[in-house]
Order: sequence, then structure tokens, then C-alpha cells
Amino acid sequence: MNFRDKFKRKKRGDTSVEEFDITSLLDILVILLVFLLTRYDANTFKINLTNNLELPMAFQKAFVRKGEVLQVNANSTVYLNGEVVGSIFSARITEKLKDKLILRSSAIDKELKDKKKEEGKIINLVLDRTLPYRSVDKILGVAAETGFTQYKLIVKEDK
Repeated sequence: MNFRDKFKRKKRGDTSVEEFDITSLLDILVILLVFLLTRYDANTFKINLTNNLELPMAFQKAFVRKGEVLQVNANSTVYLNGEVVGSIFSARITEKLKDKLILRSSAIDKELKDKKKEEGKIINLVLDRTLPYRSVDKILGVAAETGFTQYKLIVKEDK
């Protein structure tokens, strides 16, 4: 059927409707919907940063779950939920931090048992970008020993 035939049909009052395939459009809309849902973050997670703490930059954003907040600033001072624990270089920091995390771990176990949830214990790490790796390794080791096996590294978003 060529253009003239279509024109003549319309002129004569032929009311046949041609079909339009929207399958491709629906595929694109579903992909767009999935993309938007995976990028949506309705979390209202807030952290009060300690003094002298400069966060590293990040290029990817991920969901943050509420958990314990462990911060180490440029002076190597360790904070757990805003409370000073001590210097990362002190001899007793491992025991102090371990004791505090064990207390929090048991409190979380009780809360999860009461609520009948099967979530893991999470710790949000806010570390100064100048912190040496051995200090980060020390903190991660203590956290793992006390049952905090899920980690989130909190970084500053690159704009």
C-alpha cells in the first residue's frame, strides 16, 4: 500500500486504524524504572563529625544502614558514637575499644532478639583520609572480633 492509497482511503471515510507497537517503549520505561529505584536513597542517616576530620572522596553512592559509628580523626583519636575512646597509638586502645564494642554488641543482640530480626551488626567507619593502613587494619580487626562483621566506609561525595 503506497501513500496515494492511504490518502484515498482517508478521503473516502475509511475508518480502519493502523496498529502501533509500544513494546520497545515499555521495555525502556521498565529499565528506567529499575534504574531509578536502585538509585533512590530515602535514608536520613546523620553523623556529627568530630573535630579535625577530613573525609576521603567517593565516586559511588550506596545505601547507609544505621549502626555504630566509629570515627578516627587526623590526630588519631578514636570516637565510638561520639564518645572519646582514646588514641589509636595508645597501648590499651585495643582493649578499650573491644570492651565498648562488646557492650554495644550485646545490646544489639538483645534488641534484635526482641524484634525477631535476622540482621547483622553493622559498623559505620568514618576515617580521616590521612590515616595509615595499619590503623585501619587494627580497627577492622577489633570490630570483627567483637561481632561487627559488616562495614560501611563513610566518605565525602565528589561533586
